[in-house]
Amino acid sequence: MGKDIVYRECPNEPGERSRLWRYTDVCRVLKKNMGTEKIEGIFLDDESTPKQMKFTSRTFKRMTRLRVLGISYKCVQLSEDFAFPSRDLTYLHWDGYPLPSLPSNFHADNLVYLCLRNSNIKQLWKRNLSLEKLRRMILHGSKQLIEIPKFSTMPNLEYLTLSECYP
Repeated sequence: MGKDIVYRECPNEPGERSRLWRYTDVCRVLKKNMGTEKIEGIFLDDESTPKQMKFTSRTFKRMTRLRVLGISYKCVQLSEDFAFPSRDLTYLHWDGYPLPSLPSNFHADNLVYLCLRNSNIKQLWKRNLSLEKLRRMILHGSKQLIEIPKFSTMPNLEYLTLSECYP
């Protein structure tokens, strides 16, 4: 029922909806850089995504209100200039994240949940960030991982998974 309500927000222009989860809608918005400030959540999973996708910094540029990003998809390429414009991101789940770190402009101020399972991450970010709201961090199977943030920057962390993070 909730998905129907969101779909009816703008049935012909998925970039004008608050949430995207259908493969065709997500692909259309991301490949054609049609995202707008109205998008607050995107979900893309392996089950429905057979093709390679490439994201650049322009892909998410206008999605300044993005709060939830869930990608369970291993066929994603990111350009080195990839960036998240949103300061509102609270939930980031990206299985197989392909870059060695999150973008330098990544804002973690509101991040509560971070899951980068089976990623190519070596270190989460290259500068010190305050992670006061972070409660869950899952880096399971990230075999390239060599450094994690200091625990003193994550005073509310309740759950941490680092299993299988070795070469």
